[in-house]
Amino acid sequence: MNLQLYDNYDDTCEKLIEYVYQQGWIDASRKQKLFIDLTELYRKSVLLYQHQKSTCVRTDIYTMIQKTLVYLVKKGIRTYEDFQKYSLTDIFYQGQKNARNEVRKIQAIYQQIIQNPLPFKNEVYNDLLDNQIPNYIKHVKGYLGIFYLSNANEEFDYPLIDGNFWLNGKLRPKNSEFVFSYLQRFYCEYKFCLYFKADIPELLHSYELQKNISPEILSFNLFEILYLQVIAKIILNSDSFILQENDLIQLKHKFSEDLDACMNTVMMTLSDQLDKGTIQYLKKINKFILEAISRFLNEPKFDLFLTEKKEKPKFIISSERCSEQEFQKHLSNLYDMNSCYDKIAYLNTISIHVYDVIDLLENNIFMQDEFIDYFQSLDLSSFIIFLNAAYPNMNVFASISNLEELDGEGYSFEYPLQKYFQSFPDEKKKLLIQHLQNIDVQIDR
Repeated sequence: MNLQLYDNYDDTCEKLIEYVYQQGWIDASRKQKLFIDLTELYRKSVLLYQHQKSTCVRTDIYTMIQKTLVYLVKKGIRTYEDFQKYSLTDIFYQGQKNARNEVRKIQAIYQQIIQNPLPFKNEVYNDLLDNQIPNYIKHVKGYLGIFYLSNANEEFDYPLIDGNFWLNGKLRPKNSEFVFSYLQRFYCEYKFCLYFKADIPELLHSYELQKNISPEILSFNLFEILYLQVIAKIILNSDSFILQENDLIQLKHKFSEDLDACMNTVMMTLSDQLDKGTIQYLKKINKFILEAISRFLNEPKFDLFLTEKKEKPKFIISSERCSEQEFQKHLSNLYDMNSCYDKIAYLNTISIHVYDVIDLLENNIFMQDEFIDYFQSLDLSSFIIFLNAAYPNMNVFASISNLEELDGEGYSFEYPLQKYFQSFPDEKKKLLIQHLQNIDVQIDR
């Protein structure tokens, strides 16, 4: 039976019955009987929603009930003959049974995941497992759970590699079928990551170094990043998941020679290690991997694979201020240096109090844009300590506006500091503000 026409979220049972009638699958008397059944289903559904106290609901609630009924009726249909043999109520209850069977499978998958969690601290990922899925299961098992079967409140916003949130240009309704499909694919990605569980901390550390932002606050797909590193490891026959810079040249050469042969090698190698279901998933999403690799080959600046990066240096914080003699010696050494990067290296290797750093910066050791180079050289914790010393009230008033519109202290580095803030991606601004608001650093002058 072709009901593809009705894979639209704007459907109603009235439209469905009319469609079946127009196709000649039922006659006029049967059509009338189905409409009588539908009227009774509406009445019972409204009473259920109103806890048996009223048969009246708001228009938006009635629309939600319409969507619930048509979704569950379509889930209960096997062939067009069902409209001839069974009442609409029977079809509806069969659909409800099928949907609740999907919920039981969702719960079983979820239990397997939480029993063996991945070492992945990420806001979106953790929210999915800690809040969204358990809340969904709780809702569909509640008194009004039938209405959640057709459209959940939860976002299910952890990105899977294939997306699949859209249908015919519209967002898919988050019904039980969508949630089950989403969690099945999530589980396949989880199982792959689980096999390489021991390598995930190193991978995330390398990601933070290369992207200069914490993976905890980003919305990104762990499976995709890990799978790409596995592909590179297999193709290069390497012992490490993290590549060296010169590995990228060799990798591009091998991909350019015969990408299909490379992917066949990867699949054969993994087939000996992973279960059949996970291998099937890898084959299913292969086109997304090929698209990413194609960009890697054709776009020189496309940053696809993780390579080994050295950590940014921290300035070595001393608990005591420099004497005047020590300060003048540092200042003289810096004045003798012509290279901005030599000065930065010097500041990041001497043991010095943060207020002495500020005083040195105020002595014209850098030109305007060189200040930005210096700020970029600091790791996040050192940069936060610097900000806390230069602007002691910032942790109270920290916001995007305050970061980008610094004034009041009269520092010579305020303008380049503003430019540096403005260059931050939103995720890094969010992380910095979070740290500034929670900071508890006491710095003695």
